[in-house]
Amino acid sequence: VQSFSLTVQDRFLTYQVLNSAVPRSTLLVASINLEKDTKRNLRLRNGLVTQHAYSVTGLARVRSKLGETPLVRLRNPWGRGEWSGPWSERSWEWDSLSERDKVLLSVRVKNEGEFWMAFDDFARHFTHLDLVHVGPDDWMNEPALHSKKPWRAVLARRRWRAGYNAGGGPHHTETTAMNPQFHVQIPRAGVSKCHVVVAVTQHYHTCLSAADTKKKVSLHHIGFAVYEIPPNVTRLTTAFVSEHRPMDVTSDSMARETVTFFTLPPGDYMVVPHTAQANSDARFLLRILTDEQSNIWEVNEDNMLLRSINLDRLDDGFKLREGRTALQKLLHKYPPELDPHLFHKFLKTHWKQFLVEKPSLELVKSLIMLRDFNISGRVALGDVSGLLSMLQFWK
Repeated sequence: VQSFSLTVQDRFLTYQVLNSAVPRSTLLVASINLEKDTKRNLRLRNGLVTQHAYSVTGLARVRSKLGETPLVRLRNPWGRGEWSGPWSERSWEWDSLSERDKVLLSVRVKNEGEFWMAFDDFARHFTHLDLVHVGPDDWMNEPALHSKKPWRAVLARRRWRAGYNAGGGPHHTETTAMNPQFHVQIPRAGVSKCHVVVAVTQHYHTCLSAADTKKKVSLHHIGFAVYEIPPNVTRLTTAFVSEHRPMDVTSDSMARETVTFFTLPPGDYMVVPHTAQANSDARFLLRILTDEQSNIWEVNEDNMLLRSINLDRLDDGFKLREGRTALQKLLHKYPPELDPHLFHKFLKTHWKQFLVEKPSLELVKSLIMLRDFNISGRVALGDVSGLLSMLQFWK
């Protein structure tokens, strides 16, 4: 869920967000929250109701004696509290339209409680806008969304570890490049722009305070930075982040989720989730949604190291002959791709040939990350021999 305060946001940017989000499988909800601390629903003179969720369902542009006017279509699910100002059905602005335009706008109002209002009035009277970006699975299960363009989604469950990859925000210039990094490549052939949603959700747990037994939620200040990078940059380094500013950085907040909606031209970008403070241990879920074909993969130091190792030249140190029987069994009895549980099952059976102690499931997940370039959560059988060779080398 992404939230905007319409009272402080630039109107041009607000319209761009609406224009980009309305045709896609993103639900938009506008509301009027008064400064006074009241939870009551108040009906304003213009017909709108405060503390009420209005769905933004469409956009249009009309020509009249006033010139061209952008309109916003809204719906009150309760069926009351409709706008009675300019461009409502009983206004002189509506009467000034041609019969053709009246018919077109009326046809596009499909549900009870839907109405049109000018975008300027929308931005003036509504105070908050919430965007709920619906992933492809939920899009498939909801027929009402099939008229909208679906998002393509990539998900990655990862964690920040103190002293390893918890480098803190961009202001920690010496360590921020340690954070997990995800390369987003928008092909230069084809589309002129791509809409992208980046969301970082932190794992949290509730705990009881010994003093008053009240539930408390353990949350960190989290965010992410997005860098535009040259095609030949495979990973952000300390030198790179010292010399280049990110194109966007979220405000670090102690919220469960931080989300940003982008419109990006073709090119290469690096998404870097972070905790505000370095050396903070936390788990997170990264979601990257795109409306066009794009290539997304995770970048880490282990991947770079493995690509530079020629395993064929490391002969005796790897002792592959000792594990050849286990490897043949793996190739004949297991599917083409292994998830963490299958790989864990295999290693628990043959751990003595590759490890000094029985492996944990967390170790197996970390191994898969080294070869999981498309962030699928699985490892191909063709990559397993390289991981086993690496384990023998470390052993």
